[in-house]
Amino acid sequence: MNFQTTPNGREAFDQRYGAAAYTLADQLSFIYFRAAGVEPSHWESRLYANGLVALAPVATDPQIQAAFDSVELAEAHAKAFARAMEGLSAHGCSNEVFEVLRTAEEQILELHSPV
Repeated sequence: MNFQTTPNGREAFDQRYGAAAYTLADQLSFIYFRAAGVEPSHWESRLYANGLVALAPVATDPQIQAAFDSVELAEAHAKAFARAMEGLSAHGCSNEVFEVLRTAEEQILELHSPV
């Protein structure tokens, strides 16, 4: 699915997911750290045609970037969103935030759907 990269790092992601953005980014950091052994130097927000706003890790070292790129973005986001929803439901979260996350989960599934 086509996407557009925003020039403002995490800003679009943080705006889209509000109170859940930190938890989601933390989960994504863990997933990508396991793949590369290091944290991303920074993140870029990707805006997909279906409305999904995703975070993609960026590294200055090409080998580290290759390790990040080996992680399937939709799968990483599906795991991160599931874990975040589990954690947020245990600690209480607004219905508005849950609705945004549920919508994003549907959009993530669309990334796997054949065209």
